[in-house]
Amino acid sequence: MSDPRADRRAFLGALVGSSAALAGLTWSDVAASWQAAAPQREAAHPGFTSFTRAEAAELEAMAECILPGGERPGARQAGVIHFMDHWFAQQGKGAVADVRKGIAALGAAARRRKPGVRGFAQLAEADQVAVLEGIEKDAPAFFGGVRFATLLGMFSDPGHGGNRDKAGWTLLGFEDGYAWSAPYGAYDRG
Repeated sequence: MSDPRADRRAFLGALVGSSAALAGLTWSDVAASWQAAAPQREAAHPGFTSFTRAEAAELEAMAECILPGGERPGARQAGVIHFMDHWFAQQGKGAVADVRKGIAALGAAARRRKPGVRGFAQLAEADQVAVLEGIEKDAPAFFGGVRFATLLGMFSDPGHGGNRDKAGWTLLGFEDGYAWSAPYGAYDRG
């Protein structure tokens, strides 16, 4: 059995040694280390389960065109892309390949519209709307699926990844009381 006081002393000694090493660093050293580690962090924790960051950016831009923000929160502020990512990782696994094909078609349409852009997310709003009108005609299943997922992400329970800060519910005027009383009426009178 080990001595708890010795374990505590060893831990505190290691902590003091680490603190001394950290005290010698400047903020520019810390910032440079953080910047240098960015590719490793991105590879280890991309932030998305079903899509790459680039694919998620395209879907998020598409969702924002469908439910734009402004005075009221839109798809981006409500975190709809996180709902989509969560949903496609769970229930929609079989559709991810089709969505990726749709994203590729969306990017190709964006590059045809404005040569030199990397994808749909880099287009100006008016160009995004024009591209989406074409996608709606050329790939109605993809457009309809993303539109439906956008609506679900905006108005579903926040526990599913979207509807951040209950933005969608606020738009609808929905109050989530989690407890309701029975509608008392004439049948309750004694």
